[in-house]
Amino acid sequence: MNSINSFILSIYQVALIVRDSLEYTLKNHKAQAKVYIERKRALAVLLQDKSPLMTFIANNGEKSEKFKENLFSFRNYVFGEEDSIVKIVGEEVVTDKAQHLQIYESTVGIYQTLMDVINGYLKYAREQNAFEQPMADLLAADEFMFRVTSHLVLVDEIFERFGEFNKVMRENKGQPGPLTNFVVEDMKKINGLIHFEKVHNHVKDYRYNAAVDKALILIELMEGKRQLEPGKTFPETYQETRAAFAGLIGEVEASWRTQFQKVMDDAVEWSKTQAKKGENLA
Repeated sequence: MNSINSFILSIYQVALIVRDSLEYTLKNHKAQAKVYIERKRALAVLLQDKSPLMTFIANNGEKSEKFKENLFSFRNYVFGEEDSIVKIVGEEVVTDKAQHLQIYESTVGIYQTLMDVINGYLKYAREQNAFEQPMADLLAADEFMFRVTSHLVLVDEIFERFGEFNKVMRENKGQPGPLTNFVVEDMKKINGLIHFEKVHNHVKDYRYNAAVDKALILIELMEGKRQLEPGKTFPETYQETRAAFAGLIGEVEASWRTQFQKVMDDAVEWSKTQAKKGENLA
């Protein structure tokens, strides 16, 4: 660990909290209130004035204002108080399901911006002969986990919205109306997020990319741009797509944890070394 990578690690920890906020939209999942509170406290510290991320934002002036606004809006409605979309009820974390799309939109955008910033500093570390492979490996593992998790929740969400669309169309005897238009607009946004991630993706794993292809086929089926595979129903195609992402989560999380522990161990040792240097100068 060195000063540049320590700076990167602090910004990365913000990206980590943003990534993990997707947990609050996972289907059939109970998030723990204790962990939610820990993330909330950590984010408050990481966004203090003169922290690495806030230093970067301050140094980039007007160019970073919109990002700063989006970041603090995210904090307010995921980890805020009265107006938060995510709330603690007893020992569990409860999310306003109607607001899931807002979480997806901000999480995907903010995570990507943070990773772009981090990769810029990683490039700088290379130029300064301060590059450390464990940090690069951690970032790669983290992106893999984020891409898999975000696609899983987005596929679940668009399938559910498609079901809502068909239900309303049946009720309206096949005629579109304000409610169907509203659902279609939400589906377009989810479709846009899936395509946005495909454009910015650096994960080369063939299983993940095959799963993304399945997701794009699923969307084309919804749009009426292709026929179902012979012998398969639409729900079966959705379940196969979902399983392609869900089946990777355990593996990618384990890989991420291994890399994360390596970097954190390095950070602890580096902090101890820096503290001793400070004592020697005193």
